[in-house]
Amino acid sequence: MNSKEFIYFRKKLNKTQKQMAQLLGTSLKAIHSYEQGWRSVPPSAERQMFFLVSKIAENRKRRKPCWAIKKCSPDQKANCPAWEFKAGNLCWFINGTICEGSVQKNWKEKMKICRSCEVFPTYFRVTATDQVLDIINRSKKGVNTATLMKKTGFDRQKVRNILQRTYKQGEIKRADRGIYIGVK
Repeated sequence: MNSKEFIYFRKKLNKTQKQMAQLLGTSLKAIHSYEQGWRSVPPSAERQMFFLVSKIAENRKRRKPCWAIKKCSPDQKANCPAWEFKAGNLCWFINGTICEGSVQKNWKEKMKICRSCEVFPTYFRVTATDQVLDIINRSKKGVNTATLMKKTGFDRQKVRNILQRTYKQGEIKRADRGIYIGVK
């Protein structure tokens, strides 16, 4: 997990840096270091962060278990801890799963495979639209295009396309000319 992902998921959990430190059982200084990129996010913190975010995502939408998505054979299921513990929505969290034909040696190796798997992104996909909506929804007074461009790094056209689409879908509304707020 890199610093931008850490910040994104902390904000998705609606936690301050201090609250995140308490939740992960670490210091506020460690959280600052992760977010600045001075220290890498340790596997234990990454794992817990993903778990918490998955519980939010799980409450919004019921998903198929991993073995149904991946179309695992009966032999694969028989040897897989995700199947054994009926945790097909937490396969990425459980060590010892037999994804890609073998058990991974460590968390880093496992996450490399999980990030390219079709199951993982159903919980943790960070789309451009997600990023823009998160910024808008966190703002009480509203956000303009220039601010969205600065915070996301997207060009004007991309931001405008996202704003137009989310406005039409009723996810945001105009507070004033060029100022957008979330629909609560």
